[in-house]
Formats: sequence, C-alpha cells, structure tokens
Amino acid sequence: MQYQVTKRCVIDRQPRALGDVVEVSAEEAKELMATGRIMPIDKPASTADRNAGAAPKKRGRPRKKVD
Repeated sequence: MQYQVTKRCVIDRQPRALGDVVEVSAEEAKELMATGRIMPIDKPASTADRNAGAAPKKRGRPRKKVD
C-alpha cells in the first residue's frame, strides 16, 4: 500500500520529505502511522461535479416588506 509522508523522516535509509509517496511494509507502516510520520493515500475521488445543474441556494435574511 502507498503512504504519503506527513513529517520529514528517514524510511529505508533514505531521507523523505513532506509529501513524498512511499511504499512500506505493513509492520513499518503501523509504526510510522503511530508516530504521525505517514498517512495512507486514499483512492482518488471522482472528479464529477456533484453540483452540476443545481440551483444556487438563497442565503441571508429575506427583505422586509414595506406596507
């Protein structure tokens, strides 16, 4: 499984920078995730616009009616 580095550290005797993508064993990943150095990469979300065709919501207070 692939993981993203969240803090600078050394993995497999190589210095890793913030944002690097690495692949490590399950045991090593468990230790690094416990210390907050890596996090699993989620599968990319669909790029479809879920709001396509929806009308914009009205925000704020309605205007006062003048008699």
